[in-house]
Formats: sequence, structure tokens, C-alpha cells
Amino acid sequence: GLACAAAGAKEVVNVDAAQPSLDFGRRYHKGAAMKWECADVFPWIDALPAREYDLIIADPPSMASNKTQALKAL
Repeated sequence: GLACAAAGAKEVVNVDAAQPSLDFGRRYHKGAAMKWECADVFPWIDALPAREYDLIIADPPSMASNKTQALKAL
């Protein structure tokens, strides 16, 4: 999210099911572009209105803590 904001993104939506992670981000990664959503990302994506995003970055460490789990996470 920080890299996207630094590159000029007008809006960066950070989605995480862990509220403490979002609280940390909100505290230390401030910026007008940054938005914070506490949700499981899969239902969150399915519930999105017809809206276009230029880029979605998925970082699933809880689903793939090592490379042997990557295919399952995808």
C-alpha cells in the first residue's frame, strides 16, 4: 500500500481480517490515499460494487507461509 501511495495512487484500500494489523498501519502509515477495511478479503472482493481497480496486490502470508503452499493459496 505504501509503495502504491508513493507512486501516486489516489486511493489505497488496505484489507485485512486482523484489526491489530490495520491499527498498526493506520498509526504508522498515514496518508490521504490510505483507507482501512477489516474484512476477510474473499467475501469483501465478492461484495464489491461494479468498481474498477487499477491494481490489486494480494499478500497472503497466513495462507502460504512457504512456497510449497503457494499453489493452494492461489
